[in-house]
Amino acid sequence: MLLVEDEADIREMLSIALARKGYEIAEADDTNAGLERLRCGGVDLVITDLMMPGGGGRAILAAAQALADPPPVLLITGRVEDDLTPGLMAAGAAGCFQKPFNLREIVTEVRRQLGRCD
Repeated sequence: MLLVEDEADIREMLSIALARKGYEIAEADDTNAGLERLRCGGVDLVITDLMMPGGGGRAILAAAQALADPPPVLLITGRVEDDLTPGLMAAGAAGCFQKPFNLREIVTEVRRQLGRCD
């Protein structure tokens, strides 16, 4: 799983919570590092912040969708426009969570996306 988040405290919280559930996490702290890691392959799911310099979650989502076998992409955002989530879902996002998000909801969605029943 790839976690792309420029806010260190959020990245750390998500990484710890998901690792406790048995997931292997590769972390990136900006868009470019996330894109580079995604291009290396072996990513089964992406969690990314929507708003980061360099294109943010939209760039990560587009790069994931361009892969032969695109991984599900979950977006987290501090933006609160009513029409944001439907547009992102139409672009291929598997889910969208607003900050402050419920950590359990993200873990549950990760489990669902990866087909785990733990």
